[in-house]
Amino acid sequence: MRKRYVLLSTVLAFILLIVGCAKDVSLSTNLTEVTLTAGETFSLDIDTNDAKGILFESNDPSVITISDTGLISAVSEGTTKVKVSAKSDASKMVFIDVIVYKAVNITASDTYSLMVGETLSNAVTANDTLSYESTNDGVFEVNASGVISAKAVGTATLKVTSIANPTVSKDITILVTKYVNIDVTDYEVHLLIDETKTIEFSATEAVYLESSDTSVVTVNDLGVLVAKGLGEATIKIITNDNHAIFEEVTVYVFDYPTSITLDANAQLNAGNKMTIGVSVFPEQAYPEVVFTSSDDTIASFNESNELVAHKTGMVTVTVTSVVDDAILMTANVEVIQQILVDGTVTSGTKVFDGLNYTYGVDLFSTIGEALDASADGATIFVNPGTYDEALTVSTQVKLIATDVTLTKGIVVSADNVTIDGFLFEGLAQIINTGNIANLTIKNNAFNVLSQDAVVLTGLSILTIEGNTFDQITGTAIILDDIKTGLFLVKNNQITTATNGIDIKSDTAVDGTKVEVIWNQIDQITTGISFDLSSSHANTAAFFRFNKVSNYITAASQAVGDDVDFTLNYWGGEVNTTKFVNLNTYQLRGHYTNILAVPSELTYNPQVPVSIEILNPIDEILIGEVHTFQYEILPLDMTAPKIRWITSAPTVLTVANGLVTPLRSGNVTISLRSTVDVTVLGSVTFVVTTTPGIELALSEPKNDVIVGDTLKIDATAFPFDYATKPLAYSSSDTNIATIDQSGNITTLGAGLVTFRVEFVEDAAVYQEFKLEVYQSLDDNNLLDLLTQSMVTYSTPHEWTVYGVGFNYTDFKYESVSRYLFDDLYINQSKMLPISTGIRPGILKPAHPAGITTYNSDNVYWIVVHETANTAPGGGALSHANYLWNAAANGTVLNTSWHFTMDDKALYQHVPLNEIAYHAGDGSTLPGTSSTYFGGGNRNGIGIETSVALDGDNYRVWQRTAKLAAELMVEYNLPITQLAYHQDFSGKICPQSLIRGNLIGLFEELADYEYRIEKFHGDAQMTLESHDPEYVDNTGRVIKMPDRAMTVSYTVTITENNVTSSRTFYTYLPGTVH
Repeated sequence: MRKRYVLLSTVLAFILLIVGCAKDVSLSTNLTEVTLTAGETFSLDIDTNDAKGILFESNDPSVITISDTGLISAVSEGTTKVKVSAKSDASKMVFIDVIVYKAVNITASDTYSLMVGETLSNAVTANDTLSYESTNDGVFEVNASGVISAKAVGTATLKVTSIANPTVSKDITILVTKYVNIDVTDYEVHLLIDETKTIEFSATEAVYLESSDTSVVTVNDLGVLVAKGLGEATIKIITNDNHAIFEEVTVYVFDYPTSITLDANAQLNAGNKMTIGVSVFPEQAYPEVVFTSSDDTIASFNESNELVAHKTGMVTVTVTSVVDDAILMTANVEVIQQILVDGTVTSGTKVFDGLNYTYGVDLFSTIGEALDASADGATIFVNPGTYDEALTVSTQVKLIATDVTLTKGIVVSADNVTIDGFLFEGLAQIINTGNIANLTIKNNAFNVLSQDAVVLTGLSILTIEGNTFDQITGTAIILDDIKTGLFLVKNNQITTATNGIDIKSDTAVDGTKVEVIWNQIDQITTGISFDLSSSHANTAAFFRFNKVSNYITAASQAVGDDVDFTLNYWGGEVNTTKFVNLNTYQLRGHYTNILAVPSELTYNPQVPVSIEILNPIDEILIGEVHTFQYEILPLDMTAPKIRWITSAPTVLTVANGLVTPLRSGNVTISLRSTVDVTVLGSVTFVVTTTPGIELALSEPKNDVIVGDTLKIDATAFPFDYATKPLAYSSSDTNIATIDQSGNITTLGAGLVTFRVEFVEDAAVYQEFKLEVYQSLDDNNLLDLLTQSMVTYSTPHEWTVYGVGFNYTDFKYESVSRYLFDDLYINQSKMLPISTGIRPGILKPAHPAGITTYNSDNVYWIVVHETANTAPGGGALSHANYLWNAAANGTVLNTSWHFTMDDKALYQHVPLNEIAYHAGDGSTLPGTSSTYFGGGNRNGIGIETSVALDGDNYRVWQRTAKLAAELMVEYNLPITQLAYHQDFSGKICPQSLIRGNLIGLFEELADYEYRIEKFHGDAQMTLESHDPEYVDNTGRVIKMPDRAMTVSYTVTITENNVTSSRTFYTYLPGTVH
């Protein structure tokens, strides 16, 4: 057909050419037919000699359009012609056929893989009807709908051709493999970190498995998964023969959950549902949880884990991790029922406070209809208006009104009812039937009533709060035959009524409490009346912080009642004639200024309104005790936060009101609120004692030699005797003289006694014995011991610091700086080799230039404090602590060699091994620019007890003796005595350092060191002549009330020579 067109076109062109030549106009083209697809364009190529040009026309513009230049635009499917003519000679023309095919798009993959027996549908999509052809029906067949059916293993081609546009086609390779089936049970698996799990699958051919991310999960060919890290990975199950055949399993690896948080609304209206937000922590923790409700009848979870509310009540929602049922979180959700009353609505719906209400369901035009529709626990909101209804409340509901007037009353016959926000006028009042409980009447107004406003009988538990009563011909509030529970009448305002409040109880009921508080009552006949005579023994009642004015009778109570009427305003000064069966004492604490009454906002129930000490005293003697009694208003304060304070703790102490005098002086004892220190009760009195004189010596040590001068300071007591003149004298002026200022000049050797007495009463005196020596030789043991003695036992008071608590210690010095006692080292708790406690490492050698004193490389003796102030926290306690830790494999990274208390000494680590006590790591002596260095590595650590039940001074003396013995044993000079602070900066031993007692301790150590080093073989004993106060070690074990002088004899045997010397020490008195 196309050949004929071409021939015809050629002939026609030739004719036109001949004619054109004849007429000088020619028009020719080689085109007879153009084929296009809709949307394509084609430019015609026309030869002409017409100077005016060519005209182009489309026979059907709906199929094609053509421009003046011959550009064809295919518009839609169809067949038409294009007419081409010369402008100078319209007879010169040609026609070109144009075929427009539909624009067809065929979409498919180049290759599809099927297994024998499988079918494939919808493999090809197009915007036209297609024809399908298989090049090998033995491999696969295809039907007219394009459904491919795999027949045999092999490869063939699917030829897809457009029906509308046969020029559009696509060849698709179909690969048919033998049938292989991989069946997987779960395509998604959740694992915890380090968890293993097996994928359940089956396959008809051999397969292998691989993980997309082995840092998350690994898998073997048996399907065993091992979770390695947090995240997501894909497991492929792939056939060995054809890697294109596989199944995929998604694996999520989660962290162990540690906590859950919930996001839930606190309330849910009945019939509604909500989704509870759940967050499981840490961020990538296992997310699966289980939802449960504590009461499915109130609210339960549906299949979507939404909480569905059924009826009013409270449920506890629990969300628990499926991994660990100990990981859970709870939330309380209250299911409520809310009903709306609107007198203007008769149908439809209404939105109130964000909720939609439907008429006849939860929206009504009368209060009565709403009450009839309500269930227990419902809340009924009443919109503004006047409601002329006589109401009976027989369900447990809350009635809440806004600008609502009631002209008739409310009868309450149900428990747990609230009436809130109504205006009662005309005949409206609130009464009840039956013995109901838990009624609340608040924020209502009762105006211009000709009857009692609130009349309630036989109730248990009642709150009447925030109401106003105005112009009541009758009583505002009548509570008759009250039963059990709390009756709270609070913040009501009653103005112009016959009576204010009338409360009665007809039967004795346990557990009843009546609180009438913060009410204002004015223009009244009787303000408040109580008649609890038949039950007063079982009823606690008070009338407090009320303002009552302009009355005939302010308050009355029945004979035998014991109502608390303290802390009220009665219109000014109290007139007892206006009170019935009440006296002035029962009205104590009343306010005369109405502005002084604390409001509920300003009142702090933790702060007493007033504190009064009931049994004050003017004077107390040292040795006596006295317990102060007190009263706090309000009377019913429970566990008030109060504290006893003494103005002079050195004069007198106080604990729970019990005062113990210590020394003479003026003192004020206060009992005050710890919350508001301006609220207090106080009493000032004198602490005194029989007169006496206390002495102190400027040089307390027993090393006075001829020619020395010193001074006695005398203090007269009690405090009011402090300025009385004193007389000083010496028993032997050949030995020493004393002037009237206490200055002593020694003149000769011997024992002298100084006497200080009152000039006006020589019978009151104090004496001080002093031994003056001609000379003392440091190389002589008895002389050295003599210098270690003290003639005056100095009292010390310091703070002992502990981890649990601190305490103040007060001790006298021992009579000797040298302790006449031996040490026994208990090695029953020597530690086994253990990591972080006793590593068993020998002390290392010192760096070059550092003196080596011994073969064990011991360089320091390091003193510590345990900081354990608890009673019983002595040496054995700490020995057990280290022992148990080592035995159980607990890594403490701390240890030391000895623990010392006032009775026992335990060794824990061999002395040639290191220990972890100084906080200086592995430094060696001399290697630190800031600290000493070598505390852990080359020191022997001694922990000293500070337990509350020990004698700290004896601990110091025993520690000084141990340190001295160790220094002598290891050939160390006294300079090698050090402290924890020297190695790390830690303030330890804290009590010694902060108490400025390091110097005293080092003096103890110095005497022990010199005696051990130079007289180690000598035998020494001390015999106390006053064993009640000083034991045979030289320790002061009892402090006398009044000063006294004790004596003791020291005997030594050295080089087979025995000698003795008697000494005297002044012990100050504790009473003065």
